[in-house]
Amino acid sequence: MAVMKSTLLALATLLAAGCSSHGPVLDPDSTPPRSLTIHQGDTGAPTAFLDLIALGLEGADVIVIGEEHDDILGHRLQREIALELIRRRPGLVIGLEMLERDKQEAVDAYMAGEMDAEALLIELHDGPKARANFSQFSLPMLELARTHDIPVFAANAPRRYVKRARLEGYEALQALPDEEQVLFTLPESLDEGAYRDRLSALMFKNGAEPDEEMLIPWQRAQEVWDATMADSVTKALIENGDPVLLVVGRFHGDFEGGTIARIAASNPEADIRYVVMVGSPSGPLQDEDQGRGDFVIYTDARRAND
Repeated sequence: MAVMKSTLLALATLLAAGCSSHGPVLDPDSTPPRSLTIHQGDTGAPTAFLDLIALGLEGADVIVIGEEHDDILGHRLQREIALELIRRRPGLVIGLEMLERDKQEAVDAYMAGEMDAEALLIELHDGPKARANFSQFSLPMLELARTHDIPVFAANAPRRYVKRARLEGYEALQALPDEEQVLFTLPESLDEGAYRDRLSALMFKNGAEPDEEMLIPWQRAQEVWDATMADSVTKALIENGDPVLLVVGRFHGDFEGGTIARIAASNPEADIRYVVMVGSPSGPLQDEDQGRGDFVIYTDARRAND
């Protein structure tokens, strides 16, 4: 039982971290983020950074960036992408998986200069480790947006509801009062194809043997995240976001699954582009990464383990 508990805890941590299991980047300040290897996701053709923006992203309605959460070079490149979009698309709005809907007032106060970073971190996270991680990896995007007066929306469901979805099922969430139900979105049904298979494979890789009794609760939780973030993007589009930029852990978007699929289902006319950052060394597009996104960027985040 202790081994199983440890395995499930590791899985929860991995899913929350965008399925990244590598160590920190070695000397990231020595690598210009715009120099990272960018491939077209279908052909593997190398793409220059400015071509990624001008030919790949500039006309999109929704741009999703899939990250590995502890990849500092990837985060630096995200900000370069956001900066170019700010310059070219002044109607840009930004949403982050790392911000939960019940913290929108705190985010708005920070963006308006009514709350400093220390107060925001206390509002967002209970523990010092979580605050330090957010400060290092996500806060710089908020700072960039604040500098350029770009709206930021809290895209995700609060974790307490995601946990209840896993442990108690969707019926427990449907019984909550309206003022709580606005903080999350439930999917009409669960994926029964490749996305479920990827989740099962991830659980197996991390030491579980996921029969349906174990898999379905975790999938319920995962798809509350997906449905809520997709609904947040849809609302941002309705409120004239042009374009909407969403940052997520890459498990949520890889291979047109999860959040990407739900955004597309709710917005069939929208031009959606997915840029995914993979912490692998530079080189040709690997077979396992073909089709992972419209653009695949190797950040070489595993160098520190070599």
